[in-house]
Amino acid sequence: MLFRFLRIKQMKIIFYILIISSIFCSELGSESYIWPTDASKTLTAVFGDVRPRRYHAGLDVRTYGLSGHDLYAIEDGYIERIRVSSSGYGKAIYLRLKDNRIAVYAHLSQFTPQLNSLVKEYQKSANKYSINQILEPNKYLVKKGDIIGYTGDTGSISGPHLHFEIRDENNKPLNPLLTNYSIKDSHFPVAKMLAIIPLEEISRVNGDIKPVTVPIKKINNKIYKIDEKINISGPFGLAIQIIDKIDKQPFKFGLYRLEMNINGKKYYSIKYEQFDFNEGELVYTERDYALIRNGEGKYYRLFRDSKRKKLSFHQDGLESLINLPIGQHDLEIIASDYNNNEIIVKGKINLEKTKIKYSEATFSNNEKNYGKNCINCKINQFEHGTFISVPKEGFNSIPEIIFINNEKSNKPIDIYHSQDIENFNYVFNPTSVGEISGIIFYSKDQKLEHKLIGKPAIPEKPFYIDFEKEVSVVGSGDTFYDSTFVWIKKLNSIKSNEGKIISGPWEIGPEYIPYKNQIDIQVKYSPENMKLKDNISIYYLNKKNQAWYYMPTTFDFDKNIFKTSALSGEVFALIMESESPKINSFFPQFGKQLNSNKQNQLSFKITDNLSGIDGENDVKVYINQNPIIHEYNSYRKEVIYDLNEDLKSGKNLVKIVVNDRAANSTIISGHWFYND
Repeated sequence: MLFRFLRIKQMKIIFYILIISSIFCSELGSESYIWPTDASKTLTAVFGDVRPRRYHAGLDVRTYGLSGHDLYAIEDGYIERIRVSSSGYGKAIYLRLKDNRIAVYAHLSQFTPQLNSLVKEYQKSANKYSINQILEPNKYLVKKGDIIGYTGDTGSISGPHLHFEIRDENNKPLNPLLTNYSIKDSHFPVAKMLAIIPLEEISRVNGDIKPVTVPIKKINNKIYKIDEKINISGPFGLAIQIIDKIDKQPFKFGLYRLEMNINGKKYYSIKYEQFDFNEGELVYTERDYALIRNGEGKYYRLFRDSKRKKLSFHQDGLESLINLPIGQHDLEIIASDYNNNEIIVKGKINLEKTKIKYSEATFSNNEKNYGKNCINCKINQFEHGTFISVPKEGFNSIPEIIFINNEKSNKPIDIYHSQDIENFNYVFNPTSVGEISGIIFYSKDQKLEHKLIGKPAIPEKPFYIDFEKEVSVVGSGDTFYDSTFVWIKKLNSIKSNEGKIISGPWEIGPEYIPYKNQIDIQVKYSPENMKLKDNISIYYLNKKNQAWYYMPTTFDFDKNIFKTSALSGEVFALIMESESPKINSFFPQFGKQLNSNKQNQLSFKITDNLSGIDGENDVKVYINQNPIIHEYNSYRKEVIYDLNEDLKSGKNLVKIVVNDRAANSTIISGHWFYND
């Protein structure tokens, strides 16, 4: 503790000198904001970095694993809003500056003593820990350089740091690095890969129907080259994988500016300067969702999707790839960071007319057509169509396709195909098939069946899919941006180390395209003992770590249906959890003698390995039968509370109740003695 105290004090002295000097000089912009903390000037994330279904709205400042660094008012102003929660921004301050902008400081450990007292008053009035309070204008005035709080690790966070934003007068996030702030950065961005993305069923990239990635060769720090031949037929888009580095910092960062020129004309341009919060769902308009979900990394798209809204970042009035003629074209991609470290990527793309290979797929409701279950067959939805593949093993020629359905007759449809080393691949328009209950791959060599239930989801038309009256998916006509194939497929059993899978698992797709709105998932199951229904929930599988994650689940008594909603295709299962949460590191221990001349703090940690704890609402603490308003730190999974004002002289009874999200409870009780 002494080492930690001295370390923070030493850092405070160094940064105090830097902050005082920055008050009197403006480096880049017309503003004269000071740096918001003495923790460091090391960043772990910049403005515009991608987050799930949103953009990062500010800067993350590194605190090197410590809490308690000073936070400063970057300019004169007043505290307009305070927010406290066990999720999201945790403890946060919204400071209205004299230029009418808003500075946001998030994940604080503490406010100032004055604000701490104010927060406690609001919490008592609301009878809960979480508050979001707008304060009277100009009541809580601050001067530039005043301490307004301390860095911490509250809210939804992966470790202690300061999340800092600057917003305009209308609450739109601005890029803080476009003010007078500057960071030392002589590193150039690094280009890695180029992706070529087919946009229609007839599109081909080097003869392939799938998106193709090619490496980018580094010539020097500023110049990169694409050596591989790129032959494209049909509508396409490009995306590039680029990372940025900052001097003496180990993290990967996003770009500031990206531009694509073809034959000297500008076809795409984007700058991360500001955005509106309601644009968050459009993040995958300009970051490629399929490549992220396939584990290939983060790619910046170099084209706009006409079916989605324009982002604030995008420049208007540029050339369109649709108008590129057949032939070879010079490609130039320019990328730069906030310090104008710029790289240029050069290459060539060749547009050609290719004879597209296709065959006719037929339909059948004849059970005799069914084949052996194909475990390694795959189905995915990309922007250019529905993609299916079958392993080559056992086939000496490309197999024919039969869609299984219950219709009396369906006309054959065109289905386009190609092949790679391991698989035969097919792509088709999802609207060309109705509801199907399987796909047959057959030749004279063998017959395989890909077992699933699926149907097209068409914009403005609600859809419903049911798999053997066991699980169903419901969607509105506004679930996807374009026509899409939706399916349910039963999978082989996947283990859950912490709970019991009682139904499923199922693959519900599509997985590789972004959802505009959620789907509703319904699982029909009748527990033998209805008292156990609260222990049963729907979970999804994280494929990276093979762990199951809880999804908020409700139960319909009349229909015996468990329900949840999802914003992406995943593997889902119905799991029963029976293990109660555990309370660890409890302090002060029951039976202890507490004294009024010391600051007595209750603290304990909670572990629950499956459904988890839903914030402070799942933890109840009673002192002398009175409920207290305690803090729950989601990152540390720790309950914290200052005891002194709630203790009475003599014996004090204590009861703690912890519930997980699957209704499993742990209750402990005891007492402390208090000398007033």
